[in-house]
Order: sequence, then C-alpha cells, then structure tokens
Amino acid sequence: MLLARAMNFPCCIVLIHVTCLHKLASSQVFGYLGHESDSSFAEGECENSVVFIQTSLQREATPTIEKKLYQEPVPGMVQAPTLLLKNSMPLAWLHAPKTGTSLGNTIIHTPGVFSTVPGVFSGVPMNCVVNETLYCQQCDEFNDGMISHWSTIYHPLDSPSIYTWSNHAGVGTDFDEHYAGHGIMTIRQPEQRLISSFNHHMHDLDLEGVIQGHYPVPTTLLEYAQTVQGCTVRMLTRGAEDLTNSGAVCGRMPVPTLKEVKEANRRIDLFAFVGITEHWDLSVCLWRAMFGGPCSGADFENNRPGTSSNSSHEYSTESLEGWTDQYDGPLYNHALELFDAELNRYHVSESSCQFCFQQAELNWVPQVDGEPACQPFG
Repeated sequence: MLLARAMNFPCCIVLIHVTCLHKLASSQVFGYLGHESDSSFAEGECENSVVFIQTSLQREATPTIEKKLYQEPVPGMVQAPTLLLKNSMPLAWLHAPKTGTSLGNTIIHTPGVFSTVPGVFSGVPMNCVVNETLYCQQCDEFNDGMISHWSTIYHPLDSPSIYTWSNHAGVGTDFDEHYAGHGIMTIRQPEQRLISSFNHHMHDLDLEGVIQGHYPVPTTLLEYAQTVQGCTVRMLTRGAEDLTNSGAVCGRMPVPTLKEVKEANRRIDLFAFVGITEHWDLSVCLWRAMFGGPCSGADFENNRPGTSSNSSHEYSTESLEGWTDQYDGPLYNHALELFDAELNRYHVSESSCQFCFQQAELNWVPQVDGEPACQPFG
C-alpha cells in the first residue's frame, strides 16, 4: 500500500492502492504518513479521513479472514447496520440445543436483517419480540414451539438475509458455502448444557437410534451425558448428509472423533459471531458493537428458562460424578478464547456496556414510530 500526503494539506490523505490488511489502527496510518499519533491530530479535523481509510481497508467478503474493526467501540454504538453485518449476511444461525433461543430477539432487533423485500419478504417489525405471552401461552413448561409459532407468521427463511434460523440442524458440507464468514452461534458450558438437556425430557436423545437399537434409553444423567456428549462438535461437523431422514445430529451416534473436534475448533474460528451463554449480557453487547442496532430489554431476557432453582442459574454437577465432556469441553474453552479476543477487539466490558444496559432498561423493545406491533400467534 502506498499513501501519499499532499504538500501543504496535512489533513488530506490520498489512497493510491489498497492491500488487504487485517487491521489498521490510526497510529499505523499516522506512521505511514510520517506523523506522530498525537491527540490533537487524531481527534481533530482529520478524524473522518482516518475512519474512511480504516473502512476502506476492510476486506470485503472472503470468509477465511479474521474479523476487523468495523464498529466504533461501545458506548458509541451506531443504530445502522455495520459493514461487518452486511458482509456476514445471509446469517447462518447454528443453534445447539439449550444454548439460547433468546438470540432470536437480538437478531430481530438488528436493523437490516429482516428488512422488507418487495415481492419476496414482507419483513419483521423492529418492535417485535419472541416470548411466551405472544407465541406460547398454551405451551409446556419449556415453551416448546415458541420459535416455530413465531416463524409460521414471519417466515424468516424467506428473508434473503437469513440462511438458517433456530433449528438444530448440523453444518456438514455446507460450511464453506454458507457458514464460513456467516455463521452465528452461542456456546454453553458443556456439562451445564447436558444437564439442561436431560431435564428437558432428554432433549438431545436420538429417538430413531433408540428404536433401531443403536443404544438403550439412558436411565441416569451420567448415562445420558455419556451418550450425547460432543453435541456441539457433532453439529459443527456433521449435517443432513450424515443422516437418513433429517439434519438433527446433536445426539446421533457415534460420539465425535478427535479429528472432528479439531475441525469444529477450526470452523468456529471462521464464524461471524460466537457468544457465550454464561456471559449473555456481554454477548448481546458485543453483538451490538459488531453489528449495530439498539440495545433492548427483550434481548437480555431468557425467553425459555430451564429448571435451575438457584440464583446463579447453574445446575449441580454432582450426579455426573466428576465426568466431563471430552469433546465439547475443548471446544468450549476455545470459544471462550475467541470471545475474550472479540471483547478486547471491540472494547466491550461490563464498564463500557453500561450505556447499552441502561438503554435496554429504558426500552423493552426498540422504539419505532409508526411500525405495527408484533403479530401474536393463534
């Protein structure tokens, strides 16, 4: 890249050639110009020029690159869709069971994702919210069917901005074409996810496999955990092509291989967004910093709470007798590293997110003048 500074115009930056850089800080720009990155220069009348150059140096759409500084640090979040969001669409939501259906509200409240497309998609009101009151008054204690009830009204898969929406299908061979650079997901601590799944009528159990005699119905939490361990790894590496009738691979035997664990780690590196269920508030704030949009209270609400009775929302692992998930465990630890790196990249922390949290308290759903209310189910 060659940058030339016009004589007598210290604030004019001319971009002659662009090379794909992963990240360019303002100090680097000043360094190329032979300028020191002093505060008067960085915050003066040259600020817009520098931001323009940073944006111009973003890679446009190749899926194998690491994510860049597309968004101002919080609390200076923008309401409009960010460049990263535009490059990440159509979004492919990989929804591992019991990791957070509530992510659907965060997606809905992101401008640009569910915009009306004439003749193709009627759009979703920004002030819509998926919850029990609107879509699951007659549902069971787990609100089963809530997200599907919402989908029968708004048909999210008709949107050109969405590739997959809150099912439990695996990635499989679709990764390079549809998930690299487009995947979004939240990952939960494996043992906590397994206990939640066990309490939810053994949610991950492959009933077809049981019927065909591939394995017996577990009678204890430990037996269940040993049967369906590695659910998230399976979903990241297996798909409908691995099954006889559907894409639900979470509990489908056999257990993952070490090769699949390695591949799952590689694949989440290329996801557009990876949140952590145990750090939900920070995950939502990070989403806003990366993709834009307002912070709203509905995004921070657990719309499908489990059966944990303690204040920390953590289940006791005593019944597991010290057993841990040897497949999803390493994946979760890697996801935590990715999450921490993105928090640092976008300057997201409990302190910096106070603006977002305060905005969420004031607005249960985004305030949109003249927009119709969310249409209830039934």
